[in-house]
Amino acid sequence: MSGPPPLGGSWREWAERLNNYIARTRNKLDFKLTGDSASEDGIMLWDASIDHMVVSTDGAFQPIPYGENSYGYFVDFTNQTASGADTATAITYNTSASSHNVSIDGTDASKIVFAKSGIYRLNFSAEITSSSGSTVTFYFWPRINGVNLANSTMVTTLHNNGQKKIISRSGVFDVNANDYLQSMFAVDSTNGSLSTTAATSFCTASPSVTLSVAELYVP
Repeated sequence: MSGPPPLGGSWREWAERLNNYIARTRNKLDFKLTGDSASEDGIMLWDASIDHMVVSTDGAFQPIPYGENSYGYFVDFTNQTASGADTATAITYNTSASSHNVSIDGTDASKIVFAKSGIYRLNFSAEITSSSGSTVTFYFWPRINGVNLANSTMVTTLHNNGQKKIISRSGVFDVNANDYLQSMFAVDSTNGSLSTTAATSFCTASPSVTLSVAELYVP
């Protein structure tokens, strides 16, 4: 099918006919309507209720991710100690392994800054150790803009001198542009610390802490 030929009383009339032709024939998604079935995989529609395109898969319409996603992966390769027993201490990050729109603050390495508002999945881990034969209790929790996140603390213990353990947790965070997150920890004895392990002939070094951040699409 070809467009209307350049005929008629004026170029303006032809341009209007051409514009109408393009509007009628351009490819565009049909709107998803009440009752549309997802029984067949691969049907793409525009869902005006979420302002997003969707595709049918496994009997349901699912949003199709597109556009710019924000992410980050941050680690630290230093041993970190609390400033005192039972004292909240901010964990710092000295390496940004990969990031986009999420970054380590340039003046405070404990702050992870979000350039975009959104919903993010965060995965945190720490390698903890003790230099005491007595039980040492560790506490970990997040802060947003300097405020502790309610009901979010992890608690674990070590019992042996030189013992190491990995503690981790994932969560979903709703943040605004320019918000910052801090990973906090405390110990009931300064014999407990966050520990990095040097590389060996058979394996690479282990960071004392890691934090991965990935933006989620939530309709």
